[in-house]
Amino acid sequence: MTSFLKKIKKKYVYVAVFALLVAVTSFSVHYLVNKKLANLQATISSQISDQEKVLASVSEMTARNGVDDASKLIIRDCNVDERTQFDTLLGKLDKGLSIADLTKLDRLFGRCGNYYAVQKAIMVARLEKEVSTYKASVEQLQTIADKEVVAKYHTEEWAALANEEKKQSDLFTKMSGQQDAIIKTLLTGKRSNSEEIKAILSDVKETQQSLFVANRQAADLRATLVPQ
Repeated sequence: MTSFLKKIKKKYVYVAVFALLVAVTSFSVHYLVNKKLANLQATISSQISDQEKVLASVSEMTARNGVDDASKLIIRDCNVDERTQFDTLLGKLDKGLSIADLTKLDRLFGRCGNYYAVQKAIMVARLEKEVSTYKASVEQLQTIADKEVVAKYHTEEWAALANEEKKQSDLFTKMSGQQDAIIKTLLTGKRSNSEEIKAILSDVKETQQSLFVANRQAADLRATLVPQ
């Protein structure tokens, strides 16, 4: 074999070895990247699963107008005696109260009247925050996973549920203001059958109807997201 042919053969050997090294390196890199992506996907999926449990818990607590331990530190209800007096007098409001009882109810309203509305607002804010965290995690997963994997997480439905709970919270606050308006109007000497009271009661009826609709829609969404 001539020196020229030996050189050509040696050159092809180098090229073949180089090509093999490139192929092995490419395979190794591809394998490592896929492994890291798989691990990342598993980690994010696990986080989403944990977040779903938090969402289920917070949404159910919000639905029954409950409050978590953290929220209890933010707002406190009036004491038991005041709550009992307030609820009793408020229940008799449509039957007519003396000026003395109306004055007492007005005083108690400042301490007890908006507690449940504020409690609802706090829990709705918590739910909205958890939904936002959940959506961010799903969007992160979307960058590395198939659409079929992401579709099962129902981010739009969770956002819709939070929106319906927000509607209820706003309506609770509105109704609290309407109750206060009735008490203060009666304290001015207006009778329960006066035009002023009738107008407020008409607004109350509309608020109650809107609250019923929002509650029903939230219940339907929750039933699909948190099967019993």
